[in-house]
Amino acid sequence: MKVIILDTKTGKTHEDNGSVWEYREGDWSCDCNRDPESVYGSFCVGETRFLVVDAEFEDEDEVCQLEDLNEGYPEEMLNLIKYYRSPIRKPPAK
Repeated sequence: MKVIILDTKTGKTHEDNGSVWEYREGDWSCDCNRDPESVYGSFCVGETRFLVVDAEFEDEDEVCQLEDLNEGYPEEMLNLIKYYRSPIRKPPAK
């Protein structure tokens, strides 16, 4: 799965790859590993800054909602997802 992660502090995005499980329940389910410049070591910094705002699922991936990939993040942050225009998804055909 390819994801776009939004840094809600700077407004910058970056692309990353991983499995649905990693983003829902694994190491990428919190800010520690979503930060491209991670310096946190072995302690968790929580879910306060880096949101998955888009995902492109592979054939073998479990397809889920973006909210599922951001489980644990505050609801006010999840509301940012609907305002983000995705660079991964293609616009609908006219």
